[in-house]
Amino acid sequence: MDTEFHKQISLSFGGVLLRFTLLLLSFTCSLHAFAGRFEPGFKTGTVRCDYMNELSGLAAGRVNNAVLWSHNDSGDTARVFAISPAGECLAIVTLAGVKAADWEDISIGPGPQNGKTYIYVGDIGDNGENRPFVTVHRFLEPAIDPNAVSTPLKIQVKPESARFKYEDAPHDSEAMWVDPTDASLYFVTKRTPVARIYQGKWPKKPGKTTQTLQTPDESKQNPDKSDENTQTVQKPDENKHTLDRSDKSTQILHKVGSIPMKWVTAADISPSGNQIIIRNYNQAMLWHRPEDENIADALAKSGQLVPLEAEKQGEAICFAADGKGYFTVSEKKRQPIYYYACKGVRRDSKATGSAGGESASGKESE
Repeated sequence: MDTEFHKQISLSFGGVLLRFTLLLLSFTCSLHAFAGRFEPGFKTGTVRCDYMNELSGLAAGRVNNAVLWSHNDSGDTARVFAISPAGECLAIVTLAGVKAADWEDISIGPGPQNGKTYIYVGDIGDNGENRPFVTVHRFLEPAIDPNAVSTPLKIQVKPESARFKYEDAPHDSEAMWVDPTDASLYFVTKRTPVARIYQGKWPKKPGKTTQTLQTPDESKQNPDKSDENTQTVQKPDENKHTLDRSDKSTQILHKVGSIPMKWVTAADISPSGNQIIIRNYNQAMLWHRPEDENIADALAKSGQLVPLEAEKQGEAICFAADGKGYFTVSEKKRQPIYYYACKGVRRDSKATGSAGGESASGKESE
C-alpha cells in the first residue's frame, strides 16, 4: 500500500514538474526578447528587383507568413510589394485612386472585418514639417502563395484612406504601427530632439472596397505594363464588402509619450502586441509590454538595445509573423534582407528563407 502511494505521489510530482518546465519554455522567447537577447542578423537574401530601390517600410504577412510587405519611399507610384525573405518579388499591389507623396512605413493589423488582417500604408513623411495633414491607406491583406508565383502577380485595390493631424504642429515621421489589441495607430517623430509618440484612431464610416488580381505579364523586368486578363482575388462575397472607403475628415493625433532616440526611421509591434521595436540608422531598441499595460506606459520604461547590422540607409524593420525574431532591410538597390532570431528558438525556414542563411560575417548559418 505504501509503495503504491509513493508511486502515485512521484507520478503526480513528475507531471507538475513537466508542466512547469513546459511553461518556462513557452516564455523563453519573451524573456529573451525583454533582455534584448537576439542573435546577430544573418542574410536571408538580397532584394532582386531594381525597381525596389528605396524600400522604406517592412511588415510580415499574416495570411502567409513567408511573405514580407514593403514599399518605396517618395518618388514611386502608389504600389506595395510582396517579397520573399530571399528577396524575390512575388506581387505588386497598386492602390487605385491614391497618390504617393512620401510613403514611409507599413504595418499589418486588424480592421473592420473580424478575423481579417489589413495592410496599412503610411504617407506620413514631411521633411519640411509643413503638411496640414498626413494620410494612411489600408486594404485587406491579399493571399499570396510564394510557391505558385513564377513572375510577380499584379493586384489592384481600392483602399480606404484616412487623414490625421498632429495636435500641436506638423511633424516628420517615418515610423508607424497598428496596435493588434485595439487597432490604434501610433506614429514616431523623426526630427524632434527626442522622438515623440502620437496615437490616433481610424474614423468610422460605412463604405466599400474591392480588389482584383491581374495575371502577371512579361516578367519582373516590366512590372508596370498592364494585362487585360483579370480575375477576382477572392470570392465575390469576400471581395466586395462593407467598409469605410475614405474619410475626408481629419483625425487628431495626440502625444502620449517620448523616447530617448532621434532620427527614428521605422518601428513595429509584435503580432501579439507584447513587444515594440523602434530603429534609427544606427541602432534598434526593444520594449516589453505586459498584457495589462498600455503602449504609452510600456514606452515610458527603459528600452533594450538589440542587434542591428550596418546598412547603407536602414529605414525598415518588422517582427516575424511568429514574433520570434525580426527583419530589416535598407534603401538602395540590391540590398540584403537580415533576420535576427530570438536566441534558443529554432528558426522557421518557411517564414525566414531557406534552411541555411548567410550571417553578416559571411558564414553559413545553421
